[in-house]
Amino acid sequence: MNIERATTERLVDHKGVLSWGLDSEYGPLKEALLCPADYFEWIPRSPSEKDRFDRAGGFDRERANDQHLILVETLRAAGVTCHFLEPDPVLPYQVFTRDSSSMTPWGAVIAQIALPSRRGEYAGVVDFYTRSGIPIWRMPTAGHIEGADVMVVWPGLILVGYSGSRTQEAAARQMARWIEEKGWEAQLIPFDEFFIHLDVLLCMASERAAAVFVDGAPPILLELLEKRGIDILPVGYHDVINLGCNILSLGDNRVISTLGNQGLNSLLRGHNIDVFELDYSMFTTHSGGIHCSVMAVRRDPMG
Repeated sequence: MNIERATTERLVDHKGVLSWGLDSEYGPLKEALLCPADYFEWIPRSPSEKDRFDRAGGFDRERANDQHLILVETLRAAGVTCHFLEPDPVLPYQVFTRDSSSMTPWGAVIAQIALPSRRGEYAGVVDFYTRSGIPIWRMPTAGHIEGADVMVVWPGLILVGYSGSRTQEAAARQMARWIEEKGWEAQLIPFDEFFIHLDVLLCMASERAAAVFVDGAPPILLELLEKRGIDILPVGYHDVINLGCNILSLGDNRVISTLGNQGLNSLLRGHNIDVFELDYSMFTTHSGGIHCSVMAVRRDPMG
């Protein structure tokens, strides 16, 4: 399968105004940053992980490329303009663009990734934002912080998760301080490092619904959702470890989810949310989901 990769151009709207930013996780998605899966591969970090990969049938590069291209095709069919990083052969996990930066109402934040093998990913995103005319708002300096732990959940509130493993508390607090200086609320969310990133535990499906691993979510997170009147759609442990919570809201009550995520997908449809189901198993087998692979650059404002 071949899908044309449009070259990144300066992001402008029909009036010639720079077009970037978001104030929620569920506003209609208009612009997104991805990276082709050309160099993605499974690199086991332990004997047990190697055994799991072997049981899954081993890595299939052609299948991985096809699954990623179908994700791109689905985004474009939903009206999303896709922009691409230039894949670097020494950065196999560059495909997970949600980790290397995050978008805020004030510009992009460049992540400081904890894993030495991924730290070079900063170069591609800095180049993208610079060429696109998008301001880089912050580059955290207090420690490691990754984009999938910074979540603009709804207008006025940004969650900053940390486990101490990938995002460190000191960097999370630095980020929270910058957010509060802008007059927004920042809520720190500590969680167990087993779950890697905040978006493994929570993703907004719409303005009124969120996919949540209730058993692993800290009480403060559940309290925030309940106070806001958000319907919590529970995801079970088996689905969570297969990135079941890691869905992507397209806005207008539409989400992209995985094909095997039938429990959550049924709950989503019960909330009148349209679900686009994709086979993304070449990525979820190695701890990366759909939300991980799509960095929202612009959503329509909801505040």
